[in-house]
Amino acid sequence: GIAITRPWGYPARRRISLLPGPLLGVFSSVAHRLAGRRVIGWLPLNEGLRCMILDGPAGGALAAWNLSAPPEEAGLEFFLGANPELVDVWGNRQPVEMTGGKHKVPLGTTPVFLEGIDPELAMFRASFKIIPPFIESLVSEHQRVIRFTNPWPYTISGHMNIKRPKKWDIQPRRHHFSIASGQSATIPVAVRFPVTEEVGPKRLVAHFDFTAKERYTVDVSAPMEIGLSNVGFDATVAIDRDPETGRRDVVVTQMITNKGIVPTALYAFANMVGYPRQERIIAQLLPGQLVVRRFRFPAAADKLLDNQSIRVGVRETTGPAMLNMILSATDL
Repeated sequence: GIAITRPWGYPARRRISLLPGPLLGVFSSVAHRLAGRRVIGWLPLNEGLRCMILDGPAGGALAAWNLSAPPEEAGLEFFLGANPELVDVWGNRQPVEMTGGKHKVPLGTTPVFLEGIDPELAMFRASFKIIPPFIESLVSEHQRVIRFTNPWPYTISGHMNIKRPKKWDIQPRRHHFSIASGQSATIPVAVRFPVTEEVGPKRLVAHFDFTAKERYTVDVSAPMEIGLSNVGFDATVAIDRDPETGRRDVVVTQMITNKGIVPTALYAFANMVGYPRQERIIAQLLPGQLVVRRFRFPAAADKLLDNQSIRVGVRETTGPAMLNMILSATDL
C-alpha cells in the first residue's frame, strides 16, 4: 500500500476551505499506474539507473528512473515490445519510437512508466547474468558461467551469440539452447581480455535469436566489473602552472591501497604519448596501507586539453595482476 500525508492547502481568504495540492495529481496518476500490478523483478541497467518490472491484471509495465548516472548514460536502449507507451507521473502519454530495432528512452530523476511492454521478455533480460560478475584483472583465463531463465509458459529454443566486450576472447561464443518453462540454461565460458583493459564496470552483451510465443531477435546485456580484490586504486589529473617557468604541467596523482591480508609489491605507472613512460616502485605495501604517487608531464596541458589521454595504473612486480585507467580532460 501507498499513502500521502495531507495533500491539500488553504486559500488566502477568510473563508476556511481546502484545496488539493499539486502532489495529489501525481499521487493519483502513480496509484493508477501501480493498481492491479506487482513488482516481479528488477531489470539491470547501467550503473546508477533503476528499473522495476511490473505485471498483473493491468498488464506489463516498467517503472524506471535515474538515481545517480551521468545524463549521457541515463537511458533505456533496447526492444520493449510491440507498442510501448511512455507515461509520466502526471499521466501524460506518448508513443516510444523504435530505431534500428531498439526503443530509446532517456531517464531523469523523476520516474517514468513504460506501458505495453512484453513482461516475459523483460524477465528474460533480467535473468541474463555472468556468474560471478567480478573478474580479477589478471592476464590469464577466467572461468565463468552465463545463466538465463525461460519465463514463458512453454519451451523456448534458439541460439545465443556473444557480441561484446570487443577485443575479449570468450569461448564458446555461440551456443544453441532449448529451455523448458521456468528452467534455466547454464553455460560455462572461458574469458580472456587484453592486458590494456581498463578497470571498472563493464557489460557482457549477447545476441539472442529464439522462438517463444513469437520469434525474438534481441540483444541482452549483463553487468560485470574488472578490478583487483586486494588492491584499491584511484587516480586524478590536474593542470599545475610552474611558478618559475610559467609552463603548464600535467600532474597525475594516484592513491593505492592494500585491501588484502598480506604485503604486496607493485609498480605504479603513467604513460602519455610523446613523453617517456614513468614508473614508481612500491617495494612493500602493507595490509591496510595507503600510498600516494605523483607523476608530472612538463608543458603537457595543451596536449591534454586537445583530447590526448593518459594511461595510468599499477601492476604486480612478480605476478600477472594489473590495473589500467584512462584519464583525459574530462577528468580535470
